[in-house]
Amino acid sequence: MRPFGVLWALCAFALCGVSMTLAPPTVRLGDFVIQRAIQQQLYFIAELKNAPVGTWLAQFEGHEHLESIGRKPGAPGNPGSYSAEFGQLRTPYTAYLSALGDAPVEYTQVECSQPRRKLSARELQNPFLVKEEAERAAVKEYRDVPIVPQQILSHLLTTADVIADTWAFHLGELGADDAARVAMDRAPTKALLTPEMLRDSLLASEGGETAISWYTEDEPLPLHALDHRACDRLVTLRALKSLVVRPVAFEPTLSQPCHLAPHTHSPCELQAAARPIPTLSSFYANLRIPKAT
Repeated sequence: MRPFGVLWALCAFALCGVSMTLAPPTVRLGDFVIQRAIQQQLYFIAELKNAPVGTWLAQFEGHEHLESIGRKPGAPGNPGSYSAEFGQLRTPYTAYLSALGDAPVEYTQVECSQPRRKLSARELQNPFLVKEEAERAAVKEYRDVPIVPQQILSHLLTTADVIADTWAFHLGELGADDAARVAMDRAPTKALLTPEMLRDSLLASEGGETAISWYTEDEPLPLHALDHRACDRLVTLRALKSLVVRPVAFEPTLSQPCHLAPHTHSPCELQAAARPIPTLSSFYANLRIPKAT
């Protein structure tokens, strides 16, 4: 093998290793949307202190791992405690939603007690009233609470629809920003920063209005920040993988040996070099987030 071929073989081997390192995880966006919708519902249910429904939803189809990590009882937990890793839905989202819609109504028994009545200063001086109120509050009652999976499914689909809508807007904004940066980099003359650009960056850094806050009317879902980071990570890994795989096309094959002089390129290499370098915006356009139906 000629030195030129040896060099290309080493480069191809190195690029293959890098591409495996940068290979994006296998992500089905429908599964990930439903995964985050479940976690968002668990957050809402914890805020409402509806522990029976929250426990049932987390245990349905074995998804206890989607719960908040280390949250205290009666509290929703920090949004960052709900893991945003890909591929945590154990069944395809279509099968999960079908099973949830076909699940029968269940009843769970909960223990409750009457809230203590606030006694006035004069009543607190009466030991009989204090004892009577303590005995009344100590009486435990047991009630059967129905868990209706169809209602949970309706809430889950509503949340998934909002998530898909905000993700689509977020990816569109990323694509537009990336296209603007590419156009600015390829411009023959670089434009200076304008007062409007400085104002917008200052507002974004100090908690002012951003595109996503404008789109959601300052009421985004509690877990939206980690959702957007996950979307950014996914499209960035896919773009990097494409940029790494592209130079592998320059490798000469045994069926097409290169007999050109050193420092020249074969026609197949020149054809590969003529292909446009992909940008992040091209990957945003190819992403399809399924709408909840």
